[in-house]
Amino acid sequence: DIHMTKNTEWGIVAYLSQSKYGKYGNPSYSGANKEIYQNKSTSYITGMSSGMPGQVNGSTQLVPYDTPNTGYGASTTGTIYGVYDMSGGASENVMGNYNNMAGFSDFTSFPDGKYYDLYTSASASVGYKAGDATYETVGWYMDLSVSWGSLGMWIRRGGSNTSISDAGVFQYSGASGNTGSGTRCSLKP
Repeated sequence: DIHMTKNTEWGIVAYLSQSKYGKYGNPSYSGANKEIYQNKSTSYITGMSSGMPGQVNGSTQLVPYDTPNTGYGASTTGTIYGVYDMSGGASENVMGNYNNMAGFSDFTSFPDGKYYDLYTSASASVGYKAGDATYETVGWYMDLSVSWGSLGMWIRRGGSNTSISDAGVFQYSGASGNTGSGTRCSLKP
């Protein structure tokens, strides 16, 4: 059942990255290096790594995904087998919507409710869904957190390749629903 990633599905992967099964539990990394390294590719090449955590500095180096430790550091497990591009790269549009408002998404009718998370509050502190890794993770790794509704009715995750410390697996913001330069859609098989 291929569908666009829901906001709560993004949250599940984000939380797993911080568990004993994810990069946080990987003994190859310590201290600030437990953070998922950002993808700084201005060409939007998937799996690239800055080789260091975003909170350390504004590195623009590009390390391929298959480089032990520095490349692997951009995955959710800190190994070649993790999920890449959840920090930086391109802002990821996920299926999280405020009040069934279509915005610039070109939806004339909404998909079945199982394919998106519906939020009835524009504030993450009031309307978050348990496990979506929004309100309960505010401030983690200095990732940006801007509630939907203030910038748009759709949710965008991860941050872009131009973000310095505010991109990351726990970054979220509102979006109008358009796709354009620096955004892409996350698909879940």
